[in-house]
Amino acid sequence: RRERHAKTIDIAQEEVLTCLGIHLYERLHRIWQKLRAEEQTWQMLFYLGVDALRKSFEMTVEKVQGISRLEQLCEEFSEEERVRELKQEKKRQKRKNRRKNKCVCDIPTPLQAADEKEVSQEKETDFIEN
Repeated sequence: RRERHAKTIDIAQEEVLTCLGIHLYERLHRIWQKLRAEEQTWQMLFYLGVDALRKSFEMTVEKVQGISRLEQLCEEFSEEERVRELKQEKKRQKRKNRRKNKCVCDIPTPLQAADEKEVSQEKETDFIEN
């Protein structure tokens, strides 16, 4: 003896249609997911190909130029380091000069006074010219 779930034929047809709709939706959803995965795969392959071409082009340009970006970057860093060292060296020289000037007596000798007078006159003429 079988159990009956639907009381009428209309209700039974509605349940069958609902089951068919769910089944079709699941199948279409799986197909859509596969298509989307394939599309993403093709896009990824395309972008990887373009990236490989770009890298190959850059390598060819570097061979023609004879210098790579890494070498350029290293040169920039070494230049910055050299500039920094020059600044430090200038500061050291200034300190040494200050120490030497401090050690020299503050009493102006006739020769020092004449030198200072010439320097002040040169400054005045430079100021006037500017």
